[in-house]
Amino acid sequence: MVKQSSIHFTVPGRWTPERKRSYRRGKHTVRVDTAEAADFKAVVRYGAQEVCSRPLEGPLTALYVFYRPKPSSYRKGDHRPYKRPDADNLAKVLNDGLEGVAFLDDAQICDLRVMKEWGDRWEVEVWIEPDEEWPYCKEPDDE
Repeated sequence: MVKQSSIHFTVPGRWTPERKRSYRRGKHTVRVDTAEAADFKAVVRYGAQEVCSRPLEGPLTALYVFYRPKPSSYRKGDHRPYKRPDADNLAKVLNDGLEGVAFLDDAQICDLRVMKEWGDRWEVEVWIEPDEEWPYCKEPDDE
């Protein structure tokens, strides 16, 4: 098995959670991304294309850290942004933007950690690496 390298990059700018709008088309309901979510996915895809020559294969571990400035509505003792948006909705929009560029399918992510932190500016740091601890990635022992 060929050893794959890790991916690390930063997506600058204001991030937005996964949101869909529903439209009725005859008997069917169509769900589409909001304009803000579609724009964020495009920025994520562009950032991933800068560092990825080809999508990673096999099981993956991912860490996403979402930074934002601390608004005045939070108390001084609040050490993390615990209000909306939900961390899982942030991960969904990021995975959609990375799919096909950093990895083939977001189902490859076996270990995912999403963090929301205070920062100087709006940005997202992305780390993705092959999950070497996954038992199916190990080479069989030659005996």
